[in-house]
Amino acid sequence: MKEFRVSSKSVPSSLAGAIHMAISDGDTATLSCIGAGAVNQALKACAIANERLGGTLVFVPCFEDAERDGEKISMIKILCKKG
Repeated sequence: MKEFRVSSKSVPSSLAGAIHMAISDGDTATLSCIGAGAVNQALKACAIANERLGGTLVFVPCFEDAERDGEKISMIKILCKKG
């Protein structure tokens, strides 16, 4: 499983390329996002990767608790796999 940390400054087309490579290699990709901007960029990347893969990408979002600077925060993880 390939894991990618996504920020609001991530470039969706570059991230989509990384997702495409992971899926093409028979792997899954997990996108870790903190904040609305990061989730936005991750979903754009998923849409682009889905188009590149011919509409066969399945992505499943879930919440996960994390800790940053001693403070509990919620993170969204998006699991991407070939459908």
